[in-house]
Amino acid sequence: MEFVLISLVSFVMYPSINKYIYSKLNDKNDIEKITEEGLYHVTSEEAVKSIIDSGFFKPSNIITSYGNRKVFFFAGIPKFKEAMLNGIKDIEEQKLIAVKIKPTKEQLQGFKVRKYDDGAIAHIGKLYIEQIDTSIAYLILDINEKGELYFKETTKEEYYNHKPSKIVEQEINIKNFISAYKYQYKLSLYGSIN
Repeated sequence: MEFVLISLVSFVMYPSINKYIYSKLNDKNDIEKITEEGLYHVTSEEAVKSIIDSGFFKPSNIITSYGNRKVFFFAGIPKFKEAMLNGIKDIEEQKLIAVKIKPTKEQLQGFKVRKYDDGAIAHIGKLYIEQIDTSIAYLILDINEKGELYFKETTKEEYYNHKPSKIVEQEINIKNFISAYKYQYKLSLYGSIN
């Protein structure tokens, strides 16, 4: 009975615990992807302007950082699932704005990867951008030939002129419904998710 209870608790708590676990960024594929595609810090337009003007990323608060204050990034353009798992609200508008940095392998020494399936790369504390190749990235949500939602980088002009697509909106609603259904199902089974 004790083993079953421990297994059940482990199963329920596993996703939550992984939000707290970070390890060194030493996976060759991750490092290669980051040096080729860059790191994307998705945020608001005001925050993008503030980061560019001030020359540094301000870390999030202790609660959202799960301990030490951190700056969070995606390795490469974020996948739709990663954006959903991180609770990015602008998905409904079908576009995101981000600060994109292209650190060197040496500059990646201060970064860590979160052992959760949301694709988060973290830097503890403030991150100054004066020595890092930095730009603003404009991302639009689209749907590919397989019916999968994905973000693509676009021009500033296309970003500001972008009109939400009904097809993409329907797909987002379907994905949100499925996520909500899974959440309700887990809630009915376990009484609590977190």
